[in-house]
Amino acid sequence: MHKTVQEAEDYIQGLLPRVYSADGVDVAICVPFTDLQAMIDSTRGTRVEVFAQNMHEADK
Repeated sequence: MHKTVQEAEDYIQGLLPRVYSADGVDVAICVPFTDLQAMIDSTRGTRVEVFAQNMHEADK
């Protein structure tokens, strides 16, 4: 996810309704450090797991 905190919060609000109807699947998002706390707060009490995005100095 390459989003600002606000963009990430908007994204997760659009994702959550889809997650509630997805039975039998695990849902996780991996976000950069700058979005980590906001995503933890936004997904608290939901089925979405939040993990930190891995970073590396190499180009894509």
